[in-house]
Amino acid sequence: MTMDDQDETVPRLCEQLSRSSLRELLRQDREKEEIAEAQVSWYHGKISRETAETILRQGIADHGNIDGLFLVRESTASPKDFVLSLMYNREPYHFVIQNQCEGHYRIDQGPVIHGLDELIQRYKENDHGLPHKLTQFCIDQPPPHQARKFGHTNILHRAVGEGNVQITQEILNSVNHPDVNKKNADGSTALHDASFYGLSEIVSLLLAAGANANSRDSGAYTALARACCGGSGRPNSVAVLITQGGADPQEPCPKTGWVPLHEAAMRGHCECVKMLLAFDAPLMSRTHDGDTPCDIAQKYGKLECASLLSRYVVPKPQLKKEQWYHGNLDRQGAARLFTLHGVQDGLFLIRPNSRRTDFYVLSLCFNRSPYNYEIRKSMYQNKHVYYIDDGPFLPSLDHIVYHYSKRADGLPCRLAKAISPNNRIVEVSVVPPLEEENEYSNYKQLTSPDLPPRPDNVGTWGMTNKGTPPPLPSYPPPKKTLISIPAKRITTGSLLGEGEYGAVYKGVYDNGKEKRDVAIKCFHDDQVNVMEDFMKEATTMQGLDHVCIVKLIGVSKSPLMMIQEFVPQGSMLDFLYDHPDQVEVKVDLYLWATQIACGMMYLEEKHLIHRDLAARNILLQSKRQIKISDFGLSRAIGADNDYYRASRGGRWPIKWYAPECVNYGQFSHASDVWSYGVTLWEMFTFGEPPYGDKRGAEVIKDIERGKRLPKPDNCEAVTYDLMLSCWSARPADRPTFAKLHRKFQVDDEYQTVSKSRTGRMK
Repeated sequence: MTMDDQDETVPRLCEQLSRSSLRELLRQDREKEEIAEAQVSWYHGKISRETAETILRQGIADHGNIDGLFLVRESTASPKDFVLSLMYNREPYHFVIQNQCEGHYRIDQGPVIHGLDELIQRYKENDHGLPHKLTQFCIDQPPPHQARKFGHTNILHRAVGEGNVQITQEILNSVNHPDVNKKNADGSTALHDASFYGLSEIVSLLLAAGANANSRDSGAYTALARACCGGSGRPNSVAVLITQGGADPQEPCPKTGWVPLHEAAMRGHCECVKMLLAFDAPLMSRTHDGDTPCDIAQKYGKLECASLLSRYVVPKPQLKKEQWYHGNLDRQGAARLFTLHGVQDGLFLIRPNSRRTDFYVLSLCFNRSPYNYEIRKSMYQNKHVYYIDDGPFLPSLDHIVYHYSKRADGLPCRLAKAISPNNRIVEVSVVPPLEEENEYSNYKQLTSPDLPPRPDNVGTWGMTNKGTPPPLPSYPPPKKTLISIPAKRITTGSLLGEGEYGAVYKGVYDNGKEKRDVAIKCFHDDQVNVMEDFMKEATTMQGLDHVCIVKLIGVSKSPLMMIQEFVPQGSMLDFLYDHPDQVEVKVDLYLWATQIACGMMYLEEKHLIHRDLAARNILLQSKRQIKISDFGLSRAIGADNDYYRASRGGRWPIKWYAPECVNYGQFSHASDVWSYGVTLWEMFTFGEPPYGDKRGAEVIKDIERGKRLPKPDNCEAVTYDLMLSCWSARPADRPTFAKLHRKFQVDDEYQTVSKSRTGRMK
């Protein structure tokens, strides 16, 4: 829609203002908005479960028994999640609404829906596994605008849509102006529209009034991405969004991984490309499919843009390698240096990789723990590039330091202070690259947007800073501390199972306010020393919070016990043995496979490897919800190929291990994927032991000869092909858990999962 594509039945604002005052139009607009918002005023903010049930019961008392009476509230367990509370047969039920990414939500294993408003509408139309479809709601307030996909088109949206700078200014000067971050009926904020239309003056006014430059519209685009999409490109709007609004050029679309530079390159908007490069947007960011902006321009036939990107020389940062590079340091030495300097967040150094002479390792301190990330080296367009995980290709180690000192971009925090080889702390300031080496370094000054005077309420970084972007904020995850539980608060009950490390009992934990069933993992006396290392990593595990992961509640140190949530139905393996007649292949097994992939994808994102993924370590909360358990072998990882090298002996579950685990003691996310394939095989054979009675040495020989487990009778060819992909000899050829999870979500073969009644009460 263009600015002139207005509804002919609605006169333009300038015509309305000739007949009514702005104050009167704002009042009328507010009344219309209140009527529209009343239809979605089912949100009750941060209230407790008990308060929600009281409100629902009062609704029943006032209006009679209404199945499907509901409200939505903020989750008290996770700040990004919500909870749907509803009544059925006069009983309250509660369902977690999980925030998957950037305002996309789901209930249990249902489809991911963009916006709370759209999710609630879906469950109004059909129950989709809930006890009853949603009917009436307990009235309070509309949901937060950032959690919605659509909103109400207000007078500010109209002024921006008409491109009227004067009226926009007058509206924003009014005491009762609409919230600048509210979305219109198409799911865009006023800032998204102004950026798309290239109205840089209005963009500046909106930012000064508090518009969020990094919010997303109904297509999951930021305003900066919309500016790169609009018309022939909007370089002036790009400049204003970055300098005044602090927009991050590296902020990707969660659906595709495209950053604004990809959007501009795909449309051949060379002026936007030049502006983004002038503001240090990484030249070689990669999509989920691994494409750089240059690749995208070539794919879509934008040859001028492709030529521009391929010829561009990334300027050299003003950094010195001797400030942070340690040529003779190992992992333990890096940890000692961090301890010596007080384990401050953002403390870092770069060192060689002990296994690959052409790779390096970034050692970074966060939350009083060292993290190690492998810096890989590869070739792109006949040039050496360096990268961390899925981050952008960068020309040198200097550029690695520069990029990650500006933004976290997947790391737990930004690089802030380097430890030099002479054992000194060096502050890493975000200094722009040397301009004489950048053919577009002055472009941001040559393209000078016609802007109004800088308002007094603009932050430190207004347009008067001549285009120098501020240090971009990073938002590290909240710190987690290991919860210590006195042994006197634990009552041990019946034995649930035993293993190499110890035994697991059912028990009761009394925290002084309430009692709850728990699982208690006790360790054999001869394993205490082994578990000392695990205790250090338990702090990281304490922060794990996912519906498909067994929750660690705390640790008792005397005697040594791990206290975990109790999962009532026990091992999935036992259930397959004992109740095969209750398991439907295309419903239950597909659902469990999806949930295991989802939980492992979460661990992958947290840089944790499990090392003992098997059917025996998958627990059933209910027939519709699994929990991944037994982290007795798991390790927090961060570098050296994101794997942990085993240094101690012990009895290994060889039949679940990838070849590199057995031969070299190397464990990675890819080796967990191999184990996932074996776990799938166990599930589709209803608990048969993999490789039968063969000894470990025989299994290893078979695998090295290319033999794999046979296709189970209950297994479709498409699922067996998935298992075989997990058992690829080369770790790099195996799918990631993210790809496995997407496979179960989108392939037609597995659509029975999303169509089944998978609602779980919580």
